[in-house]
Amino acid sequence: MQMKMTGILVGLLAIAAAFCRAGETNFDAQAAYKAEEWKNAAFSRDTAGLAQQAQAERNLAIAQALRGNQANDKNQNRGAIFVKAGDAERAAGELHGLAIANYEKATENWTRAAGEYRKLTATDKALKALQNAASAKANAKEACRKAAEAFELSADAYSEENGNRLDQMGLVSERAATFRERLAIWP
Repeated sequence: MQMKMTGILVGLLAIAAAFCRAGETNFDAQAAYKAEEWKNAAFSRDTAGLAQQAQAERNLAIAQALRGNQANDKNQNRGAIFVKAGDAERAAGELHGLAIANYEKATENWTRAAGEYRKLTATDKALKALQNAASAKANAKEACRKAAEAFELSADAYSEENGNRLDQMGLVSERAATFRERLAIWP
């Protein structure tokens, strides 16, 4: 905790020094503090979203391998393998859904950081924060598309022809529809 506070103070001092060099006398320490906190929070949200998506992609690779190996595996029945693939795909969809939430919060946090940077007349930092907000928003939309696709794959794996888990098929089909509906109204 002390290390983080030291980092924040160093950041504030750097911003204050930049203002002094620019001849700015109206330095708002609270705005500088808030800008750094919003920036750090946004960065953490972006990192969380990226990690969740990376794990989701691993889950999808496992599911694909299971689907590919089901024809060669004589020890397990075909349905059980599809259920395992469906479980991995469902988990991938859930992880992409979590990533969406993190990217949406990152978008809000980058936008708030930009507002605080504008108060400091740090237009270059404000512009960078707004660019990061746009990137986070695009990442959220992409995660939404991937979540829908993962749930659709899971529904196929649970279908009567494959895993024969119609209860699970219904649940993941509903989740897929939820993400498709979000995509349809995405701004």
